[in-house]
Amino acid sequence: MEIISRESLLTLIRENNLKPIAIQSFDVSNEVLLDVESIDDFLAVIKEINPTHVYYKYDHYDKNDFLIPTEWYSEYSSAFKAEVRKQNEKIEAIDFTHPSALTLFSLLNGTFVGMHIDDEWLEKMNIVDAEEQLEELEQRFFSEVSVHKAMSKQQRQSDVEELRKIILASDDFKHKKNQGLRELFLIDLLDDVSMERFTYLFNNRIMIKLFMDETWSIYQEKKQ
Repeated sequence: MEIISRESLLTLIRENNLKPIAIQSFDVSNEVLLDVESIDDFLAVIKEINPTHVYYKYDHYDKNDFLIPTEWYSEYSSAFKAEVRKQNEKIEAIDFTHPSALTLFSLLNGTFVGMHIDDEWLEKMNIVDAEEQLEELEQRFFSEVSVHKAMSKQQRQSDVEELRKIILASDDFKHKKNQGLRELFLIDLLDDVSMERFTYLFNNRIMIKLFMDETWSIYQEKKQ
């Protein structure tokens, strides 16, 4: 089913002596989705229920989900970057004002009575999100990416060892005798401007916990 423009939708709703109301979000517990062939059919059913309002919400793809961010490929070769620019230019040329979904509904005694139309037009164009685009490019530049990832892994290990050495050299760390205090110690340490380059090692609190548990174990072994 085709998603019509907002202007056409408003005209159609008003022609049926109903008041259109745009909404940004909705949360319903009781809902009935009508099996109808068109918006005209939906409005005909709704008029039988005798409401005064029809609520509507258009959804759109987020262009930023499809543009590959610079930080994802900044360390790759000029050839790789050129391919990314081509991909991003292709995305920039797409009209993202075209909706991907339309929801219409009225309320009957607190029950959501509506219809929903999906139009996965980007998928029909074989457009995938930024992450999948990058994966495809990395497959095309497999040799370069393999070398880069190997070097990144080595750098990461080097940074882990350097950070651990800094922590083990700290007299303050030696007094952090419980897990929570040790985690807070690292969080505070990474807040220092000079230590910001290590923040990429920790995507979440669990990684901080595991790192500090291992560091504490190493410290205890060295004490013996």
